[in-house]
Amino acid sequence: MTSSLRSRVALVTGSLVAGAVVVVSAAAVATFDRTERDDLDASLAQRAGEALQLVDRHGGPAAVRDPLLADRQARGVGVGPLGRLVDTGPELLRITDGQHVLAELGTDPGMEVPRVDEPGYTDLADAEGRTWRSFTMVSTQSETAVQAAAPLDPLTTRVRSLRAQAAVIGALAVILGAATTWWLTGIALRPLADLRATAERVAATRDLSQRAPVSSDVPTEVAAVASALDAMLQRLESATTDTEAALEAARQFAADAGHELRTPLTGMGTNIDALIRNPDLDPRERETTLTALAAEQQRLVARLDALQALARADLAASEGEVVDLAEIAEATAAAALAQAPNAQVTVTGDLSVVVRGSPGGLRAALDNLVGNAVAHGASTVGVTVSRGESVATLIVDDDGPGIPADERERVLAPFVRGRHARREGSGLGLAVVAGVVRAHNGRVSLDDSSAGGLRVRLEVPCHRHLTVDSGPSAGPPVGVGSGPTKGAKHG
Repeated sequence: MTSSLRSRVALVTGSLVAGAVVVVSAAAVATFDRTERDDLDASLAQRAGEALQLVDRHGGPAAVRDPLLADRQARGVGVGPLGRLVDTGPELLRITDGQHVLAELGTDPGMEVPRVDEPGYTDLADAEGRTWRSFTMVSTQSETAVQAAAPLDPLTTRVRSLRAQAAVIGALAVILGAATTWWLTGIALRPLADLRATAERVAATRDLSQRAPVSSDVPTEVAAVASALDAMLQRLESATTDTEAALEAARQFAADAGHELRTPLTGMGTNIDALIRNPDLDPRERETTLTALAAEQQRLVARLDALQALARADLAASEGEVVDLAEIAEATAAAALAQAPNAQVTVTGDLSVVVRGSPGGLRAALDNLVGNAVAHGASTVGVTVSRGESVATLIVDDDGPGIPADERERVLAPFVRGRHARREGSGLGLAVVAGVVRAHNGRVSLDDSSAGGLRVRLEVPCHRHLTVDSGPSAGPPVGVGSGPTKGAKHG
């Protein structure tokens, strides 16, 4: 069975107050009882001592009757010196000589309180069952013994009354404590109620932009919960926004990919249909049609390869391998020269620039940049590798027509090509580059090259103390390139 925190706190507080009241009340009643008994014992001892002094002073047992009991009144209350030692309440003062009772004073001499000749305190019960406290003192000068006694009923009544009062006061204290705790807990839990209301609104409206209200007088613990809730809502909002953006991007990507693939597939379908419908087609026309069909097939394969590269661009770079960008730049330059022997590709910069990421992704990005530069450039392509305090930089320069400033942001999106592109393409190369760099928490920028064409700058976080197990040997590596200044150069 569940209960509210408020109820639990009130119950615990009430239990603690009740326990404290019981302990304090028991201690107070016990102290009061002991004090009352001590006072009664002291009073009995004082009366017995005074009576014994009077008897010894006037000559012993023979003097008990006269003058100590002179002017004796009815019911045994004397007005003499001994009689004045007895209060008006129900008390007893008995004097014996060891064998006989010489005098018995009190408001009711016939109370039949048992006789005690041994010195000291004793609890007695009379013939009616009432309890008495008795004290007996024996004279050292004579054989006279004095017994002073008083009933315990008045003391018991006072103790019982005090116990009842403590019970009533304790019950009121428990009720008041629990009620006060209930009220104060309600005030203390009000910020939590506000947090619950915020969570319920978020659940009902699915509006993750709402935040928990936190004022300056909110307790630290509640403020911590509110901050955690706000952080969670912020992360959920960011994740939801990213998910929606990714879904929208995926939908747009699927639409663009379908559009881009439809053209070559339609062309291929047209050519295949022409071949099927015209089995007696002129050999030269058939050859022309088959050549166009093969070109469309190659175009389709190229676009599928580009789409696959773009899909792989978002690699988990933070959990990747240790990669030397200088090695990748040299391998990319060598591959580009194998495809275009008349091009001039140079690699300059730091001997070893180490990052953590995806070797395949970074190689794909650099292949696209160098491939585009070779395809669209006029004569030379330069690759520069450098390292700063926390960023590794790859710069690819060409001397081609470049990209106008107003198109540079747009061409980083999939299926977008510059207006002045010299060769036909899929418009996915720079999109692959942007995806790879984004996966490595870096950034890409386009600018004018000092060679007159386009400069593409890639910046990726690096680690200055990160090393690779097997890397380039010491000294300038063997360069790759062709043309008048053949050979890659490292600065």
